[in-house]
Amino acid sequence: MWQPREAQAEAFARLRRLLRGTEIATQTGFDRCETLEDCRRLPVSTAESMHPLFSAVFDQGDAVRKIFGRSRLLGFGRTSGTSGTCRHIPMNAAYMASLDRTLVRMMASHTFSSGEWKTVVRGTRLLLGSRPRCGTSPTGLPICDISGLIPTRSWRSLRWMFTPRHRDLWIEDWATKAELILDQAEGKDVVAITGIPALAMDFAKRARARHQVKHLDTIWPHLTRYVYGAVHLTAEQRAHMCTDWFASASPLDFYETYFATEAPLAFSFEPNQDGLALNSLENLYLFRAYSDDAPFLFADELDVGRHYGIYVTTPGGLVNYHMGDRIEAVSTQPLRIQVTGRELEELSLTGEKITTAQIDLALSEVGLDANQFGPHLPVVWAAQDELPYLVWGLPAFSSDRSSQDWAGLLDQALAGLNVLYQEALVREAVTAPSHVVFIPVAVFDSVRDAQLGIGQRKPKRLFSSRAEFLTTYPWAEQSSTQRADG
Repeated sequence: MWQPREAQAEAFARLRRLLRGTEIATQTGFDRCETLEDCRRLPVSTAESMHPLFSAVFDQGDAVRKIFGRSRLLGFGRTSGTSGTCRHIPMNAAYMASLDRTLVRMMASHTFSSGEWKTVVRGTRLLLGSRPRCGTSPTGLPICDISGLIPTRSWRSLRWMFTPRHRDLWIEDWATKAELILDQAEGKDVVAITGIPALAMDFAKRARARHQVKHLDTIWPHLTRYVYGAVHLTAEQRAHMCTDWFASASPLDFYETYFATEAPLAFSFEPNQDGLALNSLENLYLFRAYSDDAPFLFADELDVGRHYGIYVTTPGGLVNYHMGDRIEAVSTQPLRIQVTGRELEELSLTGEKITTAQIDLALSEVGLDANQFGPHLPVVWAAQDELPYLVWGLPAFSSDRSSQDWAGLLDQALAGLNVLYQEALVREAVTAPSHVVFIPVAVFDSVRDAQLGIGQRKPKRLFSSRAEFLTTYPWAEQSSTQRADG
């Protein structure tokens, strides 16, 4: 993005028209913003502050249409809450129109940057998605999972480019859908795969098993592009996927997306780069550095290498909404950002955003609360075998149950607290059951305040990998445990 301020001025003008006269614009003062500069004074809205309005729209449907926008309410996007309660983000016609425009822009940019525009009519693109519809609101409107909904938004005139057939995208069972996609991809020249990493890895496993081959390029020699979102893939994870999918040096291009339930926020223009272009023609963005009394900044005012919180105003009706993601400005010419994590401790295998509050509630539900551990708080990290899974590191204690039994109980409890974890583990089976390991209490005792990062009041408890965990907790485990737990 070479002219972010001009793009934001255009987005601001469109958003003013879309939100004029709505309750959200009146409450936040957005309807009093005459210029882009006025938006710096907007109050911050959060999931908690918006809860009464989200609930009203969810319960009453289109009868209260003008809360978030003047266009017709079409449904809700489901996302997990901090402590286990689902949030339902209203999706109106303006939201869907913005999503559709964004997808066309993204596809056009990928086609151009990959050079595929010369051969755009060739090849098949596989769309891997979870079930789009996961429930119904009290007024009969659909509740959707955004990762499943996005593949269904392909334009009718372009559907010949994609597999599976459009009607088959609505199949609820992932295993059934995956096998059907393999049926329909038989004999086709697959050039691209789109889907969250957990689904893509499970699909690749199924494809290799069906064709009795070790690598995907044996089946699809022209597969060169992978478009993904929900979680960030490190360079090591990308390399592992390439080794897993290809017999020789991989030509695979990775395109990352930052599509939240609240809005499509950013996506890669160029492959294999650590940096995403903001969706600046659709949403209005403000940023705030992590320091006392830091002012709101526009995208063109960011400093390379510095971290910020991100706040968005969207066609769907959110105004200066705090996303809770931590971003870094990677470059300014052009402007590119990278999502480096969440502001609060969270952990995702497929985009679940598992919080420490959910971890503690799950522990308490199975009888492993503060009375059991005292000051020693259990830790959790992500691990990867054929499928991703969680490892729960519990302070060692005496128990008649095995670690496998405890893992099953904790999975059941966590699935009841985080609907996206339940979806991935139980319904789609694209994550594996948890492991439990018992860590000597002395390891937890060794983590003192002196080892905490700046501004960190408690030891970190959620980690993206075992290696990251070991940077905080000096645990010399047995080699057999190392192999089992990532």
